[in-house]
Amino acid sequence: LGANISPIMGLYRDAGHELESVFNRVMTGPPEVDAMDDHGSATALWRIVGPGDQAAIQRFFQDRPIYLADGHHRYEAARHYQLERQQEDPAAASPTLAHNYVMMTLIAFDDPGLVVLPYHRSLNGLPEDKLTRVLARLDELFESSPMQSSSPDAMVEEVERRGRDARVLASVGPGDSGGRLLTLKESAVGPDWGPLAVSEGWVLEEKVLQPELGDSTLDHLGYLHDHHEAVERVASGELQMAFLMKPFPLAAFESIVGDGHRLPRKSTFFYPKLPTGLVINRLAGDL
Repeated sequence: LGANISPIMGLYRDAGHELESVFNRVMTGPPEVDAMDDHGSATALWRIVGPGDQAAIQRFFQDRPIYLADGHHRYEAARHYQLERQQEDPAAASPTLAHNYVMMTLIAFDDPGLVVLPYHRSLNGLPEDKLTRVLARLDELFESSPMQSSSPDAMVEEVERRGRDARVLASVGPGDSGGRLLTLKESAVGPDWGPLAVSEGWVLEEKVLQPELGDSTLDHLGYLHDHHEAVERVASGELQMAFLMKPFPLAAFESIVGDGHRLPRKSTFFYPKLPTGLVINRLAGDL
């Protein structure tokens, strides 16, 4: 195809709302696109064509970090493509050529429309002895207590509420009638755990599953957005266990990524998802 059709999502900090006046001025005119998708999400697109507005945006982003929020594999693919082109022909490094850039959508951390949802985890296909060892490992690291409600909605609400002051997740698994709230024991946190230990997903994968399952961890570990689906599939016997997570805190996201660390896979689910094909960035020729 020779084009980007799905933008990478990047986050930036604009505490002073410096770009707000630019966007408000542009949006006084009619949008280029104004549509509703099958899920009821509205999308409107304005073009920023004024030289003054474009210059203001360029000045704003000089020396300002951008945090990659979604599209890591697309970013890496674009970077590999860029390097391949430059290895084939040194002239391909020209800053005017389109293949040296990748399409991104940039969103402010404090944009009121930015919603961070959790990725829940599931386990399946474990032999009985390995499942027993995983459960024992959970007991070593977490305090366990009954959930206040067996409703999937209530469980994720309790995890989010309790998770404001502690590292918690909910487990739904063998023999559970209503799930368990798991709270990480402070005594279990090792001095070498590092900054990623703020993530319950990291603790679950690195300190519970990997020690017991090793290289086969990803053969048994799954990811789901829908907490209702996760609980129902455990109840039906389709999954052995599900772990309901809280949304990854944006402050921790900014701190960890800003220090050069890569978050655990499927740490964040930003909503709404950016539309594919709304804007197409051709990679041939000049910008």
